[in-house]
Amino acid sequence: MIIKYEISKETIKRTFGCTSGFRCLDGEPYLRCQIDRAIEDGPLNVKSSILLKCGYMLSWEHPEYICACPTRREIYERYGK
Repeated sequence: MIIKYEISKETIKRTFGCTSGFRCLDGEPYLRCQIDRAIEDGPLNVKSSILLKCGYMLSWEHPEYICACPTRREIYERYGK
């Protein structure tokens, strides 16, 4: 079963740099980065084995990547995914 995520309008507005058409909201796990862990109110650490093209995906210290996407953050906090 695919769950389409609901995100606040405010978060969508803050995600003005999305270049993927908010594909992470479709609920397909392969369409969003896989989170390794969250840093309190900061960025999300991404599992480097699964990298997607995204303007919010930033190289931290090789081979670490972080996600600074407000929408992805809300999905993680709201749905634990």
